[in-house]
Amino acid sequence: MGGSEPHPPDGTALSLLNPLILPLVPLKVRVPMKVLWRANERLAQMAREGREPGLRQIKLRWWADQLADLAVGEERPDPLLTSLAHHLLPHMESRLLADLAEAWLVSIDAESDEGRDAGAQLFTMSGQLLGCSAASLDGAGRAWAGVEQRLATGQGGDWAALQVQFRALSLRRLPRALAALTGQARRIAYAHGQRAPWREQWAIFTAGLFGR
Repeated sequence: MGGSEPHPPDGTALSLLNPLILPLVPLKVRVPMKVLWRANERLAQMAREGREPGLRQIKLRWWADQLADLAVGEERPDPLLTSLAHHLLPHMESRLLADLAEAWLVSIDAESDEGRDAGAQLFTMSGQLLGCSAASLDGAGRAWAGVEQRLATGQGGDWAALQVQFRALSLRRLPRALAALTGQARRIAYAHGQRAPWREQWAIFTAGLFGR
């Protein structure tokens, strides 16, 4: 039930692993944060790839079950599960990882949801690692997921509705790394999905440093 590891993202990736954003994560939690986001990438891949929804559901159900009973420091055949056990579980309960897998599982039957429950869960978990529990994490995660889904699947959508969601957010309430990522996603939403790397880099810089 494993899979290949994702390629390292470049400076245009809409991910906390973006090398322009990751340095904003405090060094003491950088490794667990990287493992968390790699796990999310694996789960998203399983939710989206393959013609048979039933097979995708079986894979994600297996992962949700594996994550639910994962123990700190445990060795598993899948290297990603082992990394989660060693690096992430000392910082949070395995239940939250299982919830993330469940959110991606639900997204298969609710395509219009665009993985937003998973995005909200991912941002909440990231906020926990960063010592933040702001209510805005949920909204930021859902807005980010709306943009990420469109880029990952090549689908269009109602960009105006996403723009409204971003305007309702206060980036100053987010940890710097998540503010930078949300600022990048907002820039893409405002451009109706058109990528402009230097504009995104500026959005990352201003949101990460100044929260705007």
